[in-house]
Amino acid sequence: MSTQSPRFKAEAHRQALAVTKSDLASADQAFIDAISDYACLERDS
Repeated sequence: MSTQSPRFKAEAHRQALAVTKSDLASADQAFIDAISDYACLERDS
């Protein structure tokens, strides 16, 4: 499926809303931030 298709965009939006409404949204975002920071450190060293 193309990432430019309306169906893909609608599904991505639906999933993003589900994540933001989750009780674990803050913990999930903290995890993403932590691994993103780690990946940057690995790349820059």
